[in-house]
Amino acid sequence: MTRWLVLALSLGVSGCTAANPNFDRGAPAGADGPSSSTGLGTTAANDDSVDPPATSGVATTTPATTNVDPTGSFDTGPSEESGLVDTGAEDDGPPPFCEPEDCDGVCIEGECRFPRLVFVSSEPFTGGMGGLEGAHSLCTELAHNAGWDGSFRAWLSTQVSSPSIHMVHGDDPFMRADEVIIADDWEDFTDGELEAPIDLDEWGGPPLQTFICAGREVWTNTTVHGTVATERDCSSWDATTPGTTSEVGDWGTPGLNWSWTENCANVTCSSALPIFCVQQ
Repeated sequence: MTRWLVLALSLGVSGCTAANPNFDRGAPAGADGPSSSTGLGTTAANDDSVDPPATSGVATTTPATTNVDPTGSFDTGPSEESGLVDTGAEDDGPPPFCEPEDCDGVCIEGECRFPRLVFVSSEPFTGGMGGLEGAHSLCTELAHNAGWDGSFRAWLSTQVSSPSIHMVHGDDPFMRADEVIIADDWEDFTDGELEAPIDLDEWGGPPLQTFICAGREVWTNTTVHGTVATERDCSSWDATTPGTTSEVGDWGTPGLNWSWTENCANVTCSSALPIFCVQQ
């Protein structure tokens, strides 16, 4: 009897004091939060802040969210208005590549363009050219003889007309006989600065050299803007009488200033000089 009582008491003490390593009940009922023995932190009484739980080492995935603006509408991603959605509309794309054999004009930067020829006349003329119309006819005849099509007009001014009036403006570029572009369009041609000098005749050769004023003179009486320069116009380009004069330019100037068309004044109209001719 005594032996069984001792054995029972021994087992009872051992069962009450041995802790199960795989289970911890934590705080007793009625406690304010998890016990510190759980590793989950504690919550202080009357404290609104909560310590974040310790990292468990298990990877988590944040669910995707949908943006909602204050008005209650949902942001569902790129829209056509944002420019991020392909609506299927076609743009113009790059210009087509220009093949010289398929272009009736001149290939410039991959495009078939139709520049207007500008040249110094291969023949010199006195100031008596039969007026502006006579000068225009001289330009056209010289160009046709050299194989160029179209009509041409002289870069000359009188008191009643000037290139700004009697010439076509437009967006076509201007070129020499060697196809070197001297201006991108009419506005560029008359802004006071050329991209290259006008120093070739209709055949692509060097113009006549003269040494009356500063050398390489050409009849103009015209400003870089295509307007009349002076009142002296060889009686509207129809006279060579003594005492009549006009203004000349310099066809050899680099083209970066006004001197290509406004270089010397008071050159006698009996002088034989070339003229600038411009395709229309």
